[in-house]
Amino acid sequence: MKLVPFGERVPFVDQLPFLGSLIKWGVGISGWNIGRDTALFKMSSPAKENNTIMINGLVCYESIYPILVANSVAKGADFIAVVTNDSWYGKLSGPYQHKDYAVLRAVENRRAVVRAANGGVSCFINPLGVIENETEMFTKTFLVVNVPLQQEETFYTHNPLIIPIFSVVFSVWILGLFILKKIKDKFNL
Repeated sequence: MKLVPFGERVPFVDQLPFLGSLIKWGVGISGWNIGRDTALFKMSSPAKENNTIMINGLVCYESIYPILVANSVAKGADFIAVVTNDSWYGKLSGPYQHKDYAVLRAVENRRAVVRAANGGVSCFINPLGVIENETEMFTKTFLVVNVPLQQEETFYTHNPLIIPIFSVVFSVWILGLFILKKIKDKFNL
């Protein structure tokens, strides 16, 4: 649903179609279609009362969007799975930063995160945001973990916009105070 700008989809190509032909990589990317709705993956398991585990499957870049993840958890996801190809970052800081977004998603929603990264850092993050197991970059290996299933929902899961709204209101308030002070100083009030 959330594609990498220019790598997987050209921004605003629906509104300005000429951008699609202008920016082409010639390898089949930059023009992928966008998904329209989140879907949870269902897996049967005797470990849960109703024998069904609900998995929030995120592909790559989607893991940086907190509202997308919160909506999936609100739909009943028991844990979060992220699959990604971080090899294009090389040995830069990108794979580590991308992994750290998954830590935030775990904490915000109190869900375990299982992250499988081609060329990047695969890891298991518990619902408190602690990375319990991780691999090295560019190593061929695997992890076996027991994933705790959570059903409780956090305040953040139901109110993912609370922080952005608070930030905007606070910023407008500070800006208003600044403008009032400038007006007061200018007119010696």
